[in-house]
Amino acid sequence: PIIDLKIFGDKNFLIGCVNVIVFGIIIYAPIFLLPVYLGEVRGIGPWEIGIMVSVMGMASMLIGPFVGILLNFFGPKLLIISGCLFAIVGTWQLSFLTSEFGFEELFLPQVLRGIGSQLLWIGNQYLAMQFVLQSGVQNAASVFNLVLRGGGAVSIAVANIFLEKLSIISYGDISNTISNGPQIISGIKQKMEGIFSSLPMISNLDPNYKTIIAAEMLGQREAFIIAVNNIMFIIVWIALIPIILIPFCKKEVK
Repeated sequence: PIIDLKIFGDKNFLIGCVNVIVFGIIIYAPIFLLPVYLGEVRGIGPWEIGIMVSVMGMASMLIGPFVGILLNFFGPKLLIISGCLFAIVGTWQLSFLTSEFGFEELFLPQVLRGIGSQLLWIGNQYLAMQFVLQSGVQNAASVFNLVLRGGGAVSIAVANIFLEKLSIISYGDISNTISNGPQIISGIKQKMEGIFSSLPMISNLDPNYKTIIAAEMLGQREAFIIAVNNIMFIIVWIALIPIILIPFCKKEVK
């Protein structure tokens, strides 16, 4: 075979592979969702989106030189726990997105996630390879990276499916709320009248029809935001898995 699957008999390596799948989910899924949110909801261009998302990478790069020192001082398990906690707090903050979130609101969550990703990645790599024989390191590294790429790709695909399905569900809930709330319709009509007055093709339409268009546009936007927030909240719980698995790892013999 191309790879030796017997490597999964090593408990620490197996747990490390599970952790790296979780790593792919908590890192790649939000990286996919944030640019989509910024483009669809905020209408921000690619350059500005790139600057906002790069904060996480910059934070990860800046903490990188110190991770080796922390690893030697605290050990891989504490590094994994710390990394998960940083990622959990950062992702949890991203589960409260609104239509007004920008660079300032996203800065701290991105920094926390960047620090957490570096701690979790290095700590988990050390843990997974801790008991691998020197002759099997090349095979183990190949399997480890394969699991990471697969987990990341699947997490993005699943996040996209969830985004679509949850947006539809949330839009249905919002539609029912609006249809049963005349006061909401009245508020939307007053708020959107100024916007439609600047659009000649729409300003001449029947006022009631313009209200329906406005309500639908706002409903779709808010449903999209709710869907993103729900996915972020699910990822927060997934990020607890490495912490739960820590007690099952083999201890290093000194």
